[in-house]
Amino acid sequence: RWLFWAWLSSAILCLLLGLILWSSPYWVLSISDPEIPNLGKELLASKIIIRAAICLSISAVLGFILLVKKRHGALLAMQGPLIFFQLLVLVPVWSLSDQLRQLPLRQAANLLVISKRPYEPLAMVGAAKPSLHFYTNHVIFYEGRSTRGLVNLEERFREEQRQGWPEMSLENTERSRTSLVVIDQRTAKRAHWEGLKPEILGRFGIYIIWRLDRELLEIRAKKIINSGIKPDWREPRPERF
Repeated sequence: RWLFWAWLSSAILCLLLGLILWSSPYWVLSISDPEIPNLGKELLASKIIIRAAICLSISAVLGFILLVKKRHGALLAMQGPLIFFQLLVLVPVWSLSDQLRQLPLRQAANLLVISKRPYEPLAMVGAAKPSLHFYTNHVIFYEGRSTRGLVNLEERFREEQRQGWPEMSLENTERSRTSLVVIDQRTAKRAHWEGLKPEILGRFGIYIIWRLDRELLEIRAKKIINSGIKPDWREPRPERF
């Protein structure tokens, strides 16, 4: 009896999942991911969801048929479409995810490496992606999108000691007067990040690459500090990148 109910519930689950995926044109566009704005459209255009619905529907139909007509190898027959599900759905989903989420980061990292001037610091503001450090093989200063994040970043450029970052050993007259900043579109629209007159080097997905005048950044940071917001980057925060 328990085998009957296990088989029936598996077939019903496949059927329900198949029906949900068949109805994807009605709900998939409501998927909201700030880091992948066009995820819903890309999923529909790729036909991945339709392939998933077909695999699950076939598995459900076979499950109901073989529940009534006992056959040797019935379990394998029901699982066959799910094997194709791995090949036709999960692998393409991984590839699509990499294209939409990681490819822009790789492109941004490549531009950073090409554009970097001697002793010019690199930073990422807003969406913090540790993989940017991996792709560039350079020290990256990460800060959030808040006003305190701006203050922290400016002061860290001047005072933080980082292994592998030689600028702290230079005289002030030798240090770079600019910095390269990867900033996401949502963060760039915040009032405290506007008006810094950055040189825009490129755009990749949601990411914008700025060459920022550190003097202007310092002036903005001082205004924020005068308004009562102090830097806190020296406070212990183990999760900080």
